[in-house]
Amino acid sequence: MSQSTANIELESLLRDMYESLTHLSLTLEDEYQALAATNVDVLQKSHVTKLHLTELVEMLEQKRTQLLVGAKLPVTDMGMLALLNLHTRRPDNHLFSLWDMIKDLSRQCSDQNTLNGVILEHQQHHVHNALAILTGRSQLQSDTYNARGKSAQNTSGQTLARA
Repeated sequence: MSQSTANIELESLLRDMYESLTHLSLTLEDEYQALAATNVDVLQKSHVTKLHLTELVEMLEQKRTQLLVGAKLPVTDMGMLALLNLHTRRPDNHLFSLWDMIKDLSRQCSDQNTLNGVILEHQQHHVHNALAILTGRSQLQSDTYNARGKSAQNTSGQTLARA
């Protein structure tokens, strides 16, 4: 592969990564808003879009890894900087800034996804508690057994009024 073809491939890959991560970031924000508003329709749409974009980002990351391995560089940030240096010859090249933006977006997406997961877990916990109270069972009843192998009795003292 010629140097100019490799440069075009690298630039195209980085642009695709940036675009995909930008869309993923917006989707994660939509998911956050849907969780906060308990909007199931938007949440379902966001989930489908998030899965698609996550798969796309993973595929692009595999391509980036292949480029690094093909250049006999480590699959690290330092390896990527070395690859950019091989292809650009100038540290002020826009690809360095694009790579920095990709790393920032990736961290933002990871942080937002973690936050969304915590919110979802919290909401599920409340739903499980409410259902346990409404059905008159302890939340842990199905997972708790006494010495005789029987399900433990509800000792939570929670009532429907507390739900």
